[in-house]
Amino acid sequence: MAMTEWVLDTQILEIASTAEHPLVLDAAALLRAIRDRHLLAIDCESEILHEYVPYLRPGTVAAQWWVQMNQRGKLRYHSHQLKQRHHRALAALRFDPSDKKFVGVAYRTPTHLLVAEEPDYWDPPVEDYLVNHMHIVLLRTDEAATAAAL
Repeated sequence: MAMTEWVLDTQILEIASTAEHPLVLDAAALLRAIRDRHLLAIDCESEILHEYVPYLRPGTVAAQWWVQMNQRGKLRYHSHQLKQRHHRALAALRFDPSDKKFVGVAYRTPTHLLVAEEPDYWDPPVEDYLVNHMHIVLLRTDEAATAAAL
């Protein structure tokens, strides 16, 4: 896979920092693959960074990864603002408002890649809207780790 922009829901950093989580190895592999081969897309409004900060504790895998991403210039910035029609549709589907920033950034990236584990993304009507109306490529951590390594 060519160098692409990836959007990571905060839970991916949480998983990578939790040794006993069943997806910790996949999350760590995904972070390494993004660091080595790809880019991370976050919002220029800094709301994603604000949400990431609690998981960037010194000494954690996520904190080391974040420092390396910054040092290597691997961050890309996009607005997280959604078009009104998408905002209304996601609200009608009761999609978690705090996760709209990740969707908004993914929508603005060239490849629309969004990695998430939270159930609200995978609720069938929400998943259908994200995939078929917004063209978001929604991946779980294990799928993303495999795809990013290619």
